[in-house]
Amino acid sequence: MTLTVRDQTAAGSVTNQLTLDVLAETITVRELISSRVYQEVQDYNLRQRQEAGVAFRGLVTPTDAEQTLNGARLRKPREIDWKRLDRGHRGDG
Repeated sequence: MTLTVRDQTAAGSVTNQLTLDVLAETITVRELISSRVYQEVQDYNLRQRQEAGVAFRGLVTPTDAEQTLNGARLRKPREIDWKRLDRGHRGDG
């Protein structure tokens, strides 16, 4: 199953959109958030390898990131570990 997730402003403007491939017909909210965090981090890491200085735009922000108008910038460019972010949003890490 394919699921499209859109972030919108109160006025209805779409600020972010991503497509998730979900293997099961049903999904919990926790699984949905984990899938989203995983996909956003994978997309960021791929873009980071292709061009330096890419901003991270995602549901969960890395702790060492600085907020900018276009997302968050890591103080030192690096790949992000999606499991660490996923545990952080749940309070597990």
